[in-house]
Amino acid sequence: VEMLRLGPPGTWGRDAYDITAEEMATIRATLKAVAASVKAGTPTDPGAFELGPHCKYCPALRLCPAQTAMVRAMEPTLVSYAGDDGVTKFSGDDLAEVFLRLQRYEAALKVVRSQLETIVENAGGELATSDGKVLRLASEPRRQLRDGHVPLLLERFGADCHGALSASVSKLSTPMLATLNEAGLVGLSDPKPSLKLVKAR
Repeated sequence: VEMLRLGPPGTWGRDAYDITAEEMATIRATLKAVAASVKAGTPTDPGAFELGPHCKYCPALRLCPAQTAMVRAMEPTLVSYAGDDGVTKFSGDDLAEVFLRLQRYEAALKVVRSQLETIVENAGGELATSDGKVLRLASEPRRQLRDGHVPLLLERFGADCHGALSASVSKLSTPMLATLNEAGLVGLSDPKPSLKLVKAR
């Protein structure tokens, strides 16, 4: 088997591996266990489903038993909004109540995150985990467009720049970005440090 790893434009690498018959049997057993777990999982009993960083790539996020179990653990009243046909039904008052509770959850999670950041900061900015990762407090400056970029783009490129006027640096063509750089209208943001779980170097 091979994994083709895409790099910068025009480059890629190959990560090949030969699978033995014994390993193939293990893979088969694992896939069968996953299939059985998928078949048996429900919103109230997710079984072997696990939440993790991989979830952000999943196209079935809203249908995942593990995700729904987590949400219902925070907001158990959601079960009461399900109709006999299984379709969730909300009135305006229902939505308002859930929204207000959601705001309180978000505020509480911000406090928890702040406390975690303080612990890591007091530990020197990072803590190692047993699986070879590091919980690190760091900031990642990003390019941002400064005030005045819209008039300049309109003047130089006219209608061609309309798709880039959302102020997203990634949507700018190379000539547009070069023009703004020359005018000093591209800078770096200075975000507040936040927690990131990364592989240890």
